[in-house]
Amino acid sequence: MDVAESSNAIDGTCFIRTNTQILNGGLPWTKVPAPCECRICQSSFRDSEKQSLPSGWSYSLELTGTYARNIAAKHIENIDEDRKYLQEQWSGCGKTIASRWKKKSREKRAACLKAADESLFEKQWIVPLYTSRQLESTGQLDMRKYRQGFLLEYLNVDGLKGDPAKLLGLVQNRACFTPEQWALHDNKKLDWCWDSGMADIDGSRLCMVMYGSRYGELVPWEKRAAHAREIIGFPRARLVLEAQERLYRFLRKVVEQLVEGITLDNSDQNVVPEYQLEFKRSGHIDLWSTYINQPYSPPPTFDVDAMCAKALARLHTVSDHLWLLQTDPAYLRRTIQIAADNYPSDHPLEEIHKHTVSEIHHEIWMHWSWDFIVEACQNVKDMRSRFRDNTQPGQTLPPKYEQVLQELELLLESQLRIRTDSLPTLLSFRPGFRQYFTHDYSDPDQVAMTGHIDLPNLPNKDPLFYILHILPQEPTSKKPENFDVATKWAFLEDHLASTTHSDAARLDGTLYDRYNDYASIQELYLTLSYHLPMPELLETLTSYSSAKIKQLGRPTVFRDQIEKILEEEYMLPRDHDASKALLRFTKAFDSHLTKAQLDDQMRLEQFDATQAAMGNFWAIMRRKRQTLFRAKKLWTSDDIATDLKIISADLEEDYKVMVVADRQKILDRIERLSRRPQVSSDPMQKEWGSTPAANETIKPSAKSMKRPKKQEETVVPDLEELAIDSGKSPQPASIPVKGTTYRILNMMFSPTAEATTKLINWDDFVQAMQDVGFSARQTTGSEVVFQPEDNDHGWSGRINFLKPHPVAKIDRVMLRAMGKRMGKWYGWGDGTFMVQKR
Repeated sequence: MDVAESSNAIDGTCFIRTNTQILNGGLPWTKVPAPCECRICQSSFRDSEKQSLPSGWSYSLELTGTYARNIAAKHIENIDEDRKYLQEQWSGCGKTIASRWKKKSREKRAACLKAADESLFEKQWIVPLYTSRQLESTGQLDMRKYRQGFLLEYLNVDGLKGDPAKLLGLVQNRACFTPEQWALHDNKKLDWCWDSGMADIDGSRLCMVMYGSRYGELVPWEKRAAHAREIIGFPRARLVLEAQERLYRFLRKVVEQLVEGITLDNSDQNVVPEYQLEFKRSGHIDLWSTYINQPYSPPPTFDVDAMCAKALARLHTVSDHLWLLQTDPAYLRRTIQIAADNYPSDHPLEEIHKHTVSEIHHEIWMHWSWDFIVEACQNVKDMRSRFRDNTQPGQTLPPKYEQVLQELELLLESQLRIRTDSLPTLLSFRPGFRQYFTHDYSDPDQVAMTGHIDLPNLPNKDPLFYILHILPQEPTSKKPENFDVATKWAFLEDHLASTTHSDAARLDGTLYDRYNDYASIQELYLTLSYHLPMPELLETLTSYSSAKIKQLGRPTVFRDQIEKILEEEYMLPRDHDASKALLRFTKAFDSHLTKAQLDDQMRLEQFDATQAAMGNFWAIMRRKRQTLFRAKKLWTSDDIATDLKIISADLEEDYKVMVVADRQKILDRIERLSRRPQVSSDPMQKEWGSTPAANETIKPSAKSMKRPKKQEETVVPDLEELAIDSGKSPQPASIPVKGTTYRILNMMFSPTAEATTKLINWDDFVQAMQDVGFSARQTTGSEVVFQPEDNDHGWSGRINFLKPHPVAKIDRVMLRAMGKRMGKWYGWGDGTFMVQKR
């Protein structure tokens, strides 16, 4: 019935009466037409077609402009008052607040949190709990009693009491940064709640300003500003203000308890430097990921320099991997072994090598994917610098700058979709998750996959598979399971930290890295969404001809060659010849395993056979791609040469010189041993280039004489013996470091027995890198960014390493590979460091 006919009608000055009805449950319902039905405006006004009766996407009331403005103004007033209190307390006694909170037990922290808000949701991961039907009441309208939990899904008892850094991060960053600086983030965190219809909201056609000193002001809808996300509809804006007000009020009540009995002290001893407090995850040595822990970190902003640096670091990670596959036999063999570990022990070797070749082709595709992303980011950076005076909120973007932003957004969307499609297939072949899929091998060129997944019950039965299954999502999807990606990563990290070793081991390093790659693009895509004003959306990608590009007057990545990253043909070409060649390499590399002892002549034969087999494999890979690209008439010979260059490292002169030098070491050793007297008690030499003193008889030590016979006879694959040196000239020992640091860094370059057998703890490696001036910060998953904090040694740029998973220990092949990468980008080598004097 019409509200005007009800004796219990609300004061008419608060709302517009037309179209409002009272449902059977006593709830008012109103249909309010949106000022615009485009994809952007539907994120802050309800879609008119979805406002059916009854529905979570309908409005309760339609408010008058005056009443809506009063609501917004009251929210802003309360937010400012509580933030002022937090600023005063944090600046005056921040260290005392931090100390008192850290010293509390978990039980006392929980009591403090509940005293601040007795309705605070107890458990973490309220959205997964809802999607798995673990909350009381599952109906859309019934779920509105969890409104506060959905508005602030990161605010809960379990999460805040378990890690003291989270609450301190909230207090510091909400005190130090203004509500408008947090507005874009807080609005983004409401996507799932809005899309799922989980909040009771009132309608209004007004919009709220989202930036600057006018933040919180309500204005009429205006097309340019709305589509640029500079203003958002009041229905969505009210949720943002409500969430901010509740968060500030909650933090104030917690701080009031922590400062009880103390007076403000503005002395330097008690002040936490603004913006300088960094947090580490509990039990970890590296700094936490701001992407995963964004609510507890400074507010995100559009930072094109950071985007370029992140994309370039990822490109270097992929290109270095390809470089090592071409120049380091041990590294290539290790990669094949990792692929074999994902199959049953009796799986045909031919199939394992086919899979490895497919993975290598995918790595080549990933190189070009990141190469185009880096170029697109750089285009935005260059054009932003060119038009830097016309890129602020409230301004119309210059067309050329807007176009490169549109290209970057569309490129990132396309790359997310491709990875979203491929990750489930990759997951289905892993031993730990095969039970959820069936595979059809009837086609020799491809395998058909079918999933059998009971999604609602997965979080309880198999939380690891649950989160890996739902992590990849379409960029614009609004399915219930597609909640905030950063929250999904936090869920995965939390599970891996608390689960058993056998469960965590189901997520192998290769699969983990593929998810890391997806998350890296997702992070860039999210960062781009913080640009104000946002450009208009592009729906389709169009490649430009060379002639058209000259007329654009701006750079572009949308040229003919972009097909390399858009067509499956280039990602996974069918290449049986290469898989056969790779199998021949494996057999050549492993030829010494059947021999109890390996003399130097055998080493030489194995060295030559391995190098020949590896060279033949890469020659076949180049031939395959060359044939593939020549079929595309749009590509010139220069385009093909550029593509083949990234898999031609074994043809570089520097590499050939290294191979000759390493081969000569074996020849020199053979010649030396042929001229010296043979002493029966001499131990067999195990390292290239080591020369015993002339005429010196080396007696076996007591330790070696007592070695158990079983260890002497056991044949262990030696993946290091055929590794190629990095070729960097040793630097003077000019950088003094701690003894423990020197031992670890020296093992990255030294061929000593310890360096080729000892495993290194990941935390010890991180500590060593920190000791020489590198910061370490987790990004997503297992990827950790190392970046020099000063430029005293001329080091610049960032480098990414993957933390070993599930066991956080670095093996000898990987450690040497990391050393080669440090040599490539920072000039490190044997002799760069020395032990500092006491």
